[in-house]
Amino acid sequence: MTVVDVHTHMLPQAMRAGDWPPALAVGLRTGEDGCLLGATGERLPAHYPELTDPAAALARMDRQGVDQAVVSLTPHAYALGTGPEATLYARAANDALAAQVAGAAAAGRLTGLATLPVGRPEDAAAELERAVTRLGLAGAQITTGPVAGRPLDRADLTPLFAACEALDVPLSLHPSYCGPLRDPDLFLHNSVGAPLDTALAYARLAASGTLDRHPRLRLVLAHGGGVLAQLLPRLDNNWHYRADLRTRAQHPPSAYLDRVWCDTVVHSEPALRFLRETFTEARLLLGTDAPYGTGVADPVPALEQADLNPHALGESAQHLFRRGCGPAGRAAVHPHTSLRTASSSPA
Repeated sequence: MTVVDVHTHMLPQAMRAGDWPPALAVGLRTGEDGCLLGATGERLPAHYPELTDPAAALARMDRQGVDQAVVSLTPHAYALGTGPEATLYARAANDALAAQVAGAAAAGRLTGLATLPVGRPEDAAAELERAVTRLGLAGAQITTGPVAGRPLDRADLTPLFAACEALDVPLSLHPSYCGPLRDPDLFLHNSVGAPLDTALAYARLAASGTLDRHPRLRLVLAHGGGVLAQLLPRLDNNWHYRADLRTRAQHPPSAYLDRVWCDTVVHSEPALRFLRETFTEARLLLGTDAPYGTGVADPVPALEQADLNPHALGESAQHLFRRGCGPAGRAAVHPHTSLRTASSSPA
C-alpha cells in the first residue's frame, strides 16, 4: 500500500542558467533581466527549491504523505523546436533528469518521464526508446499542442505513438501555454487555457481517428483531463448527430476512455466526485502539480474527503508506470516501505 503522485515537475540542476550549453538552449534561455525563460517566452518560476533539489522534493512528499513521485520536466522547458538542436536538447535534458531521479539524493522514490522533440517525430520515437531502454524512464510527457503550428492529430506523430505502443509505456499530455489561449493577462492562460488545452488535445485524438489507429496507446491527462469530463456528453452527441464525424472515428469520444487516466489536480471535492463518475476510480491517479502553488497542497485528505482511496490510486499508478515504479520496476527497496522503484542510471 503506497501513495504515488504522478504529476510533479523538476528542473535538473544541470539545466539551470549558466550550466546549460547555449547550443542546446531551445527549451530555456536567459532574459535581459537575468531570469530564466521557457520555450514560449514565459518566465520560469525557478524560485521553488523543490524544482531543482531532490532532497527538498522528498521533504515536501513526506509532508504530504506521498511515498513516491513520477517526475517530469517542468513544461516551461519542453523541447518545442523543429531543428536538430531540439533533439540534442531533449537528449541532454533526459540524461540530466534520469541522473537526478536515480541519484542517491532521490532515495529511490522518484521515477522520471522523458521530454521529447515532438517537432521531429522520428527523433521523438527514437529518443523515447533510448529514454526507456537505456535511461530507465517510465514513459514520456509531451505538450498538448500545437506542435510546429499543428494539433497533435495533424503533427505526423505516428512514429511516436507507435513507439509508445511497442514499448508499452504511457504518454502524458500536459499543457505548456501554447494552445488557443496564450495571453497571460489575469493569469487566464493558466486558469482557463490549461484545462482547455488538455480537453482539446484528447478530443482531437479521439475524433480524428488517431486512437483507432493506435489502439494500445495509453494517455495520462493532466489537471483532471481539463474540462473533458464536462464536454464528453456534447462530443458524443455530435458524433452521433454528424455523419462526417463517424467517418473519421469509429466510436464516440467517450468510448476510448478505457485507455485514459486522469490526475486529481481539480481543487474541489465535487470536481473529484465528478471525475470518478466520468472516468471511474480505477482511471484516476493522485496528482499535486508540485512544486507550483497552483497545485494541490494536501492531496491525501482531498481524496479521502471525496471518498477516494489514495492507496488504490497508487496501485493504479504502479501498474501504469510499471517500468519505473512498483514491484515490476527495476528498483531499489524504498527504505521506509516495501515499494520497489526504478534505479537505472543513464547510459
